[in-house]
Amino acid sequence: MSSRRMLIGFFLVPLTLPIGIALGQGMTLPNPNRAESLAPTGMQAPVRAAIGPEHDAREVHLPSIGRKGWGADSCVARIHVQALGATGAIQAGFPPGPNTRFLLLQWGADGSCPTGAAVPLKVNCSGFMVPGSSWTVTSPQIDPEARSAALFSLAIDALPPGTGGNPGCAEIAAALTTRPGAYQRFLEAYRSGAAFPGLEPGWRKGGPIAVTVERGCGPAGAEADAVASADYAGIGADRAMAERQDDGSHTAWFAGLAGGADSAGRSLTELSIQNLGLDCATVQVFIHMPGRPQGDEPSPPADCQRPRLCATFAVSPGTAARLPLADCAPAPGTMGVSLQSTEMIAVVADSYDGRVFASIAAEPKAYTGWSGLLPALPASWRPVVQVLNPHPDLQAKVKVYLLDRSGDVITSLVSWICPQATGSFTIPAPSGLQQPWTGRIRVISQEWWTPGSNTLGNTVPVIASIDLLPPATVGGASGSVSALGLEMEPLEAGGPDVTILGLPRIGKKSKLALAARAEDGIFAVANLATAPGYTDFTLYVYDANGLLDFTCNKLAQQGLEYVDLSTWGYVNPGFTGSAVISAAYWEHLAYDAQGRLTGNRAHLAAWQLRHSPDDDPARWQGAKAQALEGVAAAAASEWLELLPDCARQGPVIRVPTPTSTAGTPVIPSATPTPPDGTPVATTPTASRTPEPPPPTFAPTVTPPMGRQLYLPRVNG
Repeated sequence: MSSRRMLIGFFLVPLTLPIGIALGQGMTLPNPNRAESLAPTGMQAPVRAAIGPEHDAREVHLPSIGRKGWGADSCVARIHVQALGATGAIQAGFPPGPNTRFLLLQWGADGSCPTGAAVPLKVNCSGFMVPGSSWTVTSPQIDPEARSAALFSLAIDALPPGTGGNPGCAEIAAALTTRPGAYQRFLEAYRSGAAFPGLEPGWRKGGPIAVTVERGCGPAGAEADAVASADYAGIGADRAMAERQDDGSHTAWFAGLAGGADSAGRSLTELSIQNLGLDCATVQVFIHMPGRPQGDEPSPPADCQRPRLCATFAVSPGTAARLPLADCAPAPGTMGVSLQSTEMIAVVADSYDGRVFASIAAEPKAYTGWSGLLPALPASWRPVVQVLNPHPDLQAKVKVYLLDRSGDVITSLVSWICPQATGSFTIPAPSGLQQPWTGRIRVISQEWWTPGSNTLGNTVPVIASIDLLPPATVGGASGSVSALGLEMEPLEAGGPDVTILGLPRIGKKSKLALAARAEDGIFAVANLATAPGYTDFTLYVYDANGLLDFTCNKLAQQGLEYVDLSTWGYVNPGFTGSAVISAAYWEHLAYDAQGRLTGNRAHLAAWQLRHSPDDDPARWQGAKAQALEGVAAAAASEWLELLPDCARQGPVIRVPTPTSTAGTPVIPSATPTPPDGTPVATTPTASRTPEPPPPTFAPTVTPPMGRQLYLPRVNG
């Protein structure tokens, strides 16, 4: 049974936040199963960017933060940074105080390769943050010439003490902005823990961070109803390193982007490609056209189009290159895009047609399953699921399910997709159901067999995304640019538990606010566990000073719950803050064909929606909550265990035990039998309070793994 020890003993720690912000050719197409060298003849792919614990959620990259829009349009940008972990020792019984700050590096236009000696335009340091709370970098603090940025989490004592308006980063800012090549040395020092000018001796990294970039673009001096808005989640180094090819190259994928240009000749989509490595990156971009075979035979037909090379260019470390997609695909339509690089990269696609604006980050890895949110939209809008098959030889048999909020299937669509091609699935409006309707999308790449054989086994991982397309005749919209960039959640069989989610920016509209950004915050939480059962989770709400309140929630398998801040009376109008979602207890027991317990996996996902004052979906904003896994999840668990939560004593769980007698039914038992046949006692994990004695009835059962909750002594 999975449960996290929780202590109900909450002490609100006041915090005064200081004003701390000083504020090609010859390349084989990438594929998920094998990788050919991207390096040109005579050039060796670098190997320094190796996968390791140094690549985690404490280093986050933002490929697109530009305040300069398309043509005569201008953009207003904000960066919301949320601390999600504690550093150093935590005093037992007390929630941690401020212990994390971040370093923000802003980059201008790329152009220093092949030397790779670009320097940041500007370096900002934040003040001190309590875990769970967020810090906002406002538009005036972002350099007007900045195109990309990178954030690095630090412990509060990693920089010298600040005085007055100087938060202690003058020395490190000077080292980074005045010395060519200093950024590469800093990046190497940060990832390895080595010394660097401006960092205190023995400095430490801070806790994990989650980042959201929020932008609104429109004509100069535009009224509120002419501003289009978009969000995207920052790309952590752990996500960018999700899959590295055998030759050291890295890939990034988009299932479907809008090609072509608007009536003024401006590209509808622009790619921002940021180099996360230590050397100049050679990047190649490929275009994947739609391709579906005729009929149901899984043999590649002659009309399947192969992808074509679009562009080859170099990007210096830290900076981001921009590529208008219309330069590669001048004809209108939706197409897939793949990139391959000699260095680790982060890529964001910005699509804008003057009416709607969407930003979405590239996926570094293909999966056999995806899940996404389908928000309530007017009946004239078209939800379209885009799927890219990255395999060079095999077709993919893809099935798309439309689910209601309880996880039941409403309808499904199935189709084959050509190798290295894309396919679109237009989701029909559910008949007989009240509109607007909310639900969820699930994409599954199904197993299929090769003709002439009798065995299954061809399951092709795919890339999936969802477009929410407005009517082409409304407000000058093109009809091919999605109004929301809601990324889908990958479903990985046997993957790690996903139990901690961060939302760096939530808000509640002021009753008197009429500005375009005065929105109501809504977020949807989904339980994506595949085994029957339920998950109890706690929703923590933070303001700038720390924990404000929390609520207890329960979700059944495949269930979906909406949280609407406009209905929360104890959150004042005009509130802005952050939120953390943490699974406290779950029971999703999975068994094999012999009845043996094989796992108890939890998987939460969440998406945020921010409605505009006029509730026009064309100006909604949205982004997927950022999940913590591995080292980052462990760091977040340390301080979450000291907060109040909603865990309850779980039911008794019988551990199934297989029997060696052929043909005899397997009988559940609380005493598992090892391979040698000698029974051993089952010992639960240690608890802060004595476990209850086992029941006296037979058979003896294992004491529950849920934790006892208690109140410490409170002086009053």
